Amino acid sequence: MATPYLADDESVVLATENIRVRSTPYQALILTNKRVLLVRTEGEKISAEEFLIADLRSALVSQAAKDDPTLLLSYVTPRGEARRESIAFTASPDKSRKDEVREWAKKLSDQLKPLPDEETTSPSPPPRGATFSAGGSKAGSTADILAKHERLAGLTFPDIDLSDEPEKEPSRTKTVVIAVLAVIVVAALAWMFLLPHAPPQEISVTPAATQTPVPERTTVPATEVPTIITPATPEPPAKLIVPSTGVWIRVEYAGNYTGTVGSGSILKEVSDTGEHLYQQAITTGSVRAIVEKTDASGGTLTVQIYKDGKVVSEGTTSRPNGEVNLQIDLAAPAATPAP
Repeated sequence: MATPYLADDESVVLATENIRVRSTPYQALILTNKRVLLVRTEGEKISAEEFLIADLRSALVSQAAKDDPTLLLSYVTPRGEARRESIAFTASPDKSRKDEVREWAKKLSDQLKPLPDEETTSPSPPPRGATFSAGGSKAGSTADILAKHERLAGLTFPDIDLSDEPEKEPSRTKTVVIAVLAVIVVAALAWMFLLPHAPPQEISVTPAATQTPVPERTTVPATEVPTIITPATPEPPAKLIVPSTGVWIRVEYAGNYTGTVGSGSILKEVSDTGEHLYQQAITTGSVRAIVEKTDASGGTLTVQIYKDGKVVSEGTTSRPNGEVNLQIDLAAPAATPAP
């Protein structure tokens, strides 16, 4: 249950107002030293959702020209699955919030743990939401927190009674593997029953003449040999050649994938299939690539970062809906001493 009250060892790091998550407006977004808290009010009721800092893996800024500035959060579910959430900072005609989003990305990045080289499989709680009814006051309530923050001093929230705890959601069992096995068994049985069987060949014997005894000869009629046409094997697509200069991000997957790639604070959303190269307009600094499979197949997704024709970072995954998350800081080349 997500509670808007602060723990004894919890403190507010950053806060803002008027944000949107999945087209749902929220009155406040609060960052503490333990979690990211989303607060929404409806009349005398208040609801809260949270992302634990321990579950977050990255905090990036989306720079789409036509959309509101957006904070992209990557986190891990209890089953070890990588997920992403977009938090849009609603802008007005007389106010740009790009600097505000960058500040949030920096504050969050400062608190996140270093990214692992491989996919994270340790379970941790997903963001959870809970609705509370208005009740008696309590020290450290959301209203007190927001009143102390200069950006949220004008907001008012009812006090919260935490006596009722929402029921836990039942777990769901995946049936994808069972369905695939059933299809394989049915296809095998159909192949066995529908396989054509060749008819037995007939052998005719010509008897010898009665007047002149000659050895009997056995004549086998000629059998028409069917013509077997072997389909031509399609040639595999040619591999893309990575240029020998510059910084490039290479993504290869036989199915569909989606994600974000970029450098510094400038990221680009990608959605494609097959093999593609994405050029980066830098030679030094931070390069990021977060790419996720959009299907549940066991195919291999490969993501590589190249600098001057050489691989400097690489990651793969074969898990259904798996994700590869890469980040590397490219150092400037060492200066050549003067002769």
